[in-house]
Amino acid sequence: MLRRLVLAVSLGALAGPAVAQSSSQPAQPSPPAYVSVIDGIGLIERDGRVESSPLNMPLVSGDRVRTTEGRMEIRFADGSTLALDVRTIVELQSDTLLRLMDGRIRMNVRSAAPVTWRIDSPAGSARLAESGDYRLALVAGPREAEGDVQLEFAIFRGRGEIFTDHGKTTVGAGERAYASADLLPSEPYPFNSASPDDFDRWPATPAPLSAESSSEYLPSDLQSYSSTLDAYGDWLYLPAYGRVWCPRVTMDWRPYAYGRWMTYPRYGLTWIGSEPFAWPTHHYGRWGMVGGRWFWKPESNWAPAHVTWSSAGDTVSWAPLGPNGRASAPPTSRTVVARADFDRHTIVPDVRPIDQTRVMPTDQTRTRLVDQTRSQTRSAPLPASAPRAVPPSPAAQSLVPPARTAPPPNPMPRSQLRQTVPATTPAWRVQAPAATQPHSAQPGQPAAQSAPPAEPPAPPAAQPARSPGTQPAAQKAAPQGQRGQPPAAQSSPRAAPRGRGGV
Repeated sequence: MLRRLVLAVSLGALAGPAVAQSSSQPAQPSPPAYVSVIDGIGLIERDGRVESSPLNMPLVSGDRVRTTEGRMEIRFADGSTLALDVRTIVELQSDTLLRLMDGRIRMNVRSAAPVTWRIDSPAGSARLAESGDYRLALVAGPREAEGDVQLEFAIFRGRGEIFTDHGKTTVGAGERAYASADLLPSEPYPFNSASPDDFDRWPATPAPLSAESSSEYLPSDLQSYSSTLDAYGDWLYLPAYGRVWCPRVTMDWRPYAYGRWMTYPRYGLTWIGSEPFAWPTHHYGRWGMVGGRWFWKPESNWAPAHVTWSSAGDTVSWAPLGPNGRASAPPTSRTVVARADFDRHTIVPDVRPIDQTRVMPTDQTRTRLVDQTRSQTRSAPLPASAPRAVPPSPAAQSLVPPARTAPPPNPMPRSQLRQTVPATTPAWRVQAPAATQPHSAQPGQPAAQSAPPAEPPAPPAAQPARSPGTQPAAQKAAPQGQRGQPPAAQSSPRAAPRGRGGV
């Protein structure tokens, strides 16, 4: 009896309220959002720390999610998903408020309740009024050289509005509009919503391995996980529990063994699994074993973890709770680690029985990122005697309607703009000496070109006849840009082209 009392006291000192929270207390009323898919490289910035392995990690208010050469999907408690394209930065301000700081996102709202999502950006804001598919991107505006950036709001299905401090525009399905920070949003423009690009089709649904659909056996609030369970397991019937799900894993796999523990102020000790199916199966329902094979019994209640704890000496251990509320058998299902390792959160290496991370190839042509700051033109101070403009009165300003945003000629996300060769003078007007042309500083950039002559070049003077074998004397090149003289690189006469600048 004394030994059991000492064991209970030691467990309470180790985990505190987190132990009771994960085993006996009721589930949290509002499960957190979490990272459900990673395709490439994704990071989470939280309290000055960077998490480089965020799969199945819960997200809280204030987290900044960033992608580099990859994509990421975030799933919310109501089943809505947020997809981040490459080179995208999103800040989570609350359960329904996001901040798009860079790149492009796609929002799939599935909530049946009247929940209004709001997405802010440096160029404007958008409000999602109902369930549907939405896409938002920070694109280069007409004044790209000055750092002009616009918010593009496109709706595939649903209804919403885009707004700034000067007004708002209602946008419907099959339409898109643009917003700049200092202008009224543009009018809605139709676009072809039936022609999605690669990002609109991402992520692809994994091929199902089970012949039965998981949606037939899942509770209503777990229906969004049907495709994940179909891809990584099978459904079996047990007389004692009914339909249960069995993952396709190696023989030495067991629940709550591949991952790590993290402490959250709201939830306490929370399990972060490394399997692609870890979130629904390790936070909803219980685990059991039959015939040497693990099975999962789904339940609607969410919890940071469904485990039972024990401690002995300098070690601590845990095991998954079975459907009957007791520890799952056999004893090999218990994970035992040193207490010091548990405190440092290095209890189990991040081993993945199934490789769920697919590295995307790097596109070397995508080199520019979105500049978060707007470039400001600084002019020289005016002298004291110079006339100064007087701002109009408030009454006069109210009579002038604010200008609307003009759509950019090429609405491509600034984070994915490819380096393009700027428009230059036609080749026939540029005839610089090959020996004086500087090499390009970077691959893909044109070499510096000499200025064209102000007038069409005049034909050179006739050369005297030379006898065979006689070398011509070195000729001094005429200064570049001299009127009436050909460029130094022009060694043979030719007729000036007709048309613009020709004769």
